[in-house]
Amino acid sequence: MADKSASRGDHRFGQPFSGRPLRGGLSVGSSRRLPEITGPRTKLLSFSRGGAGEQAGFTLIEIMIAVAIIGILAGIAMSAYHQNVIRSQVAEGMSLITMPQRAVAGYYAERQEFPDSNAKAGLSEPPKLSSRFVAEVEVQADGVLRMQYGNRASGAISGAANQCFFEPQVNSSGIITWDVTCGFPSKYLPKTLQ
Repeated sequence: MADKSASRGDHRFGQPFSGRPLRGGLSVGSSRRLPEITGPRTKLLSFSRGGAGEQAGFTLIEIMIAVAIIGILAGIAMSAYHQNVIRSQVAEGMSLITMPQRAVAGYYAERQEFPDSNAKAGLSEPPKLSSRFVAEVEVQADGVLRMQYGNRASGAISGAANQCFFEPQVNSSGIITWDVTCGFPSKYLPKTLQ
């Protein structure tokens, strides 16, 4: 039986055999250096460059870097988009306030005093004077207009803490200008009011 295993090239107790050679022309126990394994790297999205059978493509790390860069750029773009959406909502509210401003200015032109309510200014009640992004506009004492964003407005500008107040100022020529103060950051206001 010992003769049979020796003829097959088996080994026992860690002794190398001198049987058939391994890849690269080496046999177990040989002192020759193993050749480098060469061959195509594992590629994703392979394509041919037209070289002599060479394949090219992107490795996983290259794709991960590209995805990270795209993610960063998308984050920046989304932030800018969100700010533009808020600015457009504020601008729509500012266009709504022009009618109450004209009503207050008309009241002042007739009586030389400012109204202290929507009814005196000839306007609808505050909740009825609204739009998609403005919850209400109210005339307060001394003709001050209070506008509160709400309804479908962004959380950055809606709510009681983010109200806008338009205070009428009469100059020596009798022209009314409006001082605007809002509870939200001024970066959302139109450039003419910043």
